[in-house]
Amino acid sequence: MSSHKIRMAVIAWMILGFAGVLTATAQVQISGPLSNFDVRYPPSQPNDLEIILYGDGLSAKDILSTWVNAFWGAPDSITEEVNNDPTSPAFGLDCVIIRYKGPSLPNQVGQNLHFGVSLRPWAVVAHQEVWWTKDGVRLVRPCDPHITWICTTRHWLICIANPTPLPIYIYGCRWFPIPTGIPLPPLTALNTNIDPGVINQDWVRLPLPGGQPTFCIPPWCRIYIRIPITTWRPIVFQIAARNIPFDDPRLPLTADTPPNPNDVRLVEDPTGAPELIGTMAILTTRPAHGVLPDLNCDGLVNIRDVIVGIRPNFGFMSEDIFPPDPGPWKGD
Repeated sequence: MSSHKIRMAVIAWMILGFAGVLTATAQVQISGPLSNFDVRYPPSQPNDLEIILYGDGLSAKDILSTWVNAFWGAPDSITEEVNNDPTSPAFGLDCVIIRYKGPSLPNQVGQNLHFGVSLRPWAVVAHQEVWWTKDGVRLVRPCDPHITWICTTRHWLICIANPTPLPIYIYGCRWFPIPTGIPLPPLTALNTNIDPGVINQDWVRLPLPGGQPTFCIPPWCRIYIRIPITTWRPIVFQIAARNIPFDDPRLPLTADTPPNPNDVRLVEDPTGAPELIGTMAILTTRPAHGVLPDLNCDGLVNIRDVIVGIRPNFGFMSEDIFPPDPGPWKGD
């Protein structure tokens, strides 16, 4: 192959693989939704959690790494199949099911448990569902919003979708930038307690439509959040989801409340069974999550990054995998 063809192939691969960091691209999806969240453990005391990602051509090979849960460890299995559930909006699509299993956790009822999945950046994911199950029987679908990143020439557009048949109420929408020269936080750092102060940044609050403390996303619906950008660097985005509105008298929420893991109360449902209300999920995520394209942190993705790091490790390495336990993210 001639040097000209090799150069053109490398340029084409860079545009397709990391289109969002190139100003030549007007609007592309940077990465599919990433299930990386703290989710409330319910009174039904399940012993299984399923993260199901739906798309086209998905396979188990598209899963680069997973969060090691404090109680259930790494996933028990990662399988692939075609979705044959006619009640699902993703009927007929390819899906990958990440299953965590372990003992029931009666002492964790009402507490947040963390789960996460890191995907190859070229994986096509159109829909996601998260289910609590017990002995293989699905019990509850947590209100885990579905996040999709879109990059334009001037903004990050963040699509927040409700993939459940029930309304969800989002609040605490905020983000912070990652300056040039600072390594991107890996999956292990993207949790509720991430602190932008370690890189001398602050959270930037984002008002929700209508200016209310919570915004209701009806079943199967979505909204878009727009964040202006000045440099082609990813950001960290965080949002929380409740199963009740902010003015519910059982657990009201004040204005300007950040994602609050303590926003929860155990009540009785209409049948007298125990039910948790309040914040059911907190998501912390960033785009270009599976692979770090700017390997030398010069603010650019160019041939140097391809030759030095991306090409030798293409499809085989994620910064979320090595080292297995990097410790707290300090941005250095």
